[in-house]
Amino acid sequence: GAWNTIAGNYIGTDAGGAVAKANGGNGVLFSGIANNNTTGGTDASAGNLIRFNTGDGVNVGATAWSNAVLGNAIADNGGQAIDLGTNGVQANDGFDMDGGANYGQNFPVITRAATTGALIEVAGTLNSVIGTTYRIEIFANPAADASGYGEARTFVGALAVTTDFAGAAAFSQ
Repeated sequence: GAWNTIAGNYIGTDAGGAVAKANGGNGVLFSGIANNNTTGGTDASAGNLIRFNTGDGVNVGATAWSNAVLGNAIADNGGQAIDLGTNGVQANDGFDMDGGANYGQNFPVITRAATTGALIEVAGTLNSVIGTTYRIEIFANPAADASGYGEARTFVGALAVTTDFAGAAAFSQ
């Protein structure tokens, strides 16, 4: 394992965040046996701004696992914001006990997103490994991504959920 941290950087953009300085591929790539790394973090200054790259914002290769992607602003890249493997969006599966990139971690499914004045309510579900606590991060974007799966332009907040005996967790914040 590697145990590296990539934090507080501008990847694919200038320091102002508006001018493209794109990589000719992924902004961040974990390949081979790149395990136990962190892109971003939970401190306010740890998140990276990852924009304008021609590939994915962050790509976790098929043999890389336990790589955390936390608190980053990821948008306007040619591929997915975060891609596990090289196949684009992969369907969620029951109990999430498969192998591959980051063990094929399921993504949360948003069932409601609404604003009331300055408040944003987001609700959804996560199906994954039984009895495990996960960090769900919430982001805002000015428009939906064409893929149907969101980008992560503006970090709004995070919450912890623990899956039950069926591997399910519901959340609302």
